[in-house]
Amino acid sequence: MNQENQIDLSGSHIPVLTKLMSLRFTEPILELGAGHNSTPLLYWLSKAQDRAFESYENDKKWCEKIGGITEYCEDWEKLDIDNIFWDIALMDHRPALRRKTDAVRLKNNARFVVLHDSEPEIDRFYGYSRVYKHFKYRYDFKKFKPNTTILSNFVDPNNFF
Repeated sequence: MNQENQIDLSGSHIPVLTKLMSLRFTEPILELGAGHNSTPLLYWLSKAQDRAFESYENDKKWCEKIGGITEYCEDWEKLDIDNIFWDIALMDHRPALRRKTDAVRLKNNARFVVLHDSEPEIDRFYGYSRVYKHFKYRYDFKKFKPNTTILSNFVDPNNFF
């Protein structure tokens, strides 16, 4: 297959996000790191379900490219995400090692923490292996690469997949 005919699997987390959104809990959705796949999907599904959606990105040009759906975040540490309970918190931001920090930061503030790019062979870039011990439940979606992992201290995601 030549490169022009290859399928872009950067949206490999879409089946996971779609399934979690179909559960129809009512709390807001958080996305750290905007993308062509997840941002429009989460935005429109949240809108259809009349629920809040917040998306943050630390690349100004990428924020502009996404078209006003996501907000610019200069410093992840200063982002006030700790005082809200989120249904879904997607970790797909940069720098890559920051994802583990924010996943642990949200362990008691998100029903589901979703880690994109979670295959073990690239753990050195993301450090997710140091996150898992902070959560009671874990589900690894390995049907497509990059893999996606769902973590929770509230609900076992294995009940839905």
